[in-house]
Amino acid sequence: MKNKMKNFLCLPLILLLFLLSCQPNQTTQQDEPVTPAKNENPDPAFILIPGKKVGKVSAEKCTRKDVLEAYGANAVVDSIYLGEGVLEEGVVLFPDDMLKRVEFFWDHTIDSLRPSFIRISGNEQGQTLWRTPEGISIGTPIAEVERINGTPFQIYGFGWDYGGLVNSWNGGKLPETLGLTFTYTASEVPEYLLGEVQLWSNDKSLLSVGPVVSVIVSSFRE
Repeated sequence: MKNKMKNFLCLPLILLLFLLSCQPNQTTQQDEPVTPAKNENPDPAFILIPGKKVGKVSAEKCTRKDVLEAYGANAVVDSIYLGEGVLEEGVVLFPDDMLKRVEFFWDHTIDSLRPSFIRISGNEQGQTLWRTPEGISIGTPIAEVERINGTPFQIYGFGWDYGGLVNSWNGGKLPETLGLTFTYTASEVPEYLLGEVQLWSNDKSLLSVGPVVSVIVSSFRE
């Protein structure tokens, strides 16, 4: 198991972020439309700067001890789902409030000072208080993410293990320390948008099913 996890976490970062954005219910989530989150006045306490900062935690000071001390009673040591049935110990912020919940995971065989990933999944209604300075959050439409990126990007088709994952920012403004998963809000999705296909964010067929962000993953590791 240790060798398997080490190989898993030595993957190129952008692919790693995609793999780690998988959730235990990821395959069923695609069948239930997500309601985009609306927050006119974001709380500065819930800002995520990919690769640099998550709330009170910065890349310069982000060991497990640092995170636990920064959030006190709002941080607990708990199991983190890594995909393919694998659970490892990490830290969860606001474990009982899905609007605020964040998961931190460190692979101590590689780097115990910086987490391998930070994951935000939101609640069942597709909402979270967390967002980037540009406004990316759970529920953000794909067209808005493209506007922020400054150029079209690619995602995988829906309905499989890596469904809706960004596989390339296409040289845009968004950093490789940010990984996003999209889900659709339409009641049905054409077969040609499903499976191991690569789709451009400005594809009219893709836009017709209303993709929105469903998972945000970041890392402090380059």
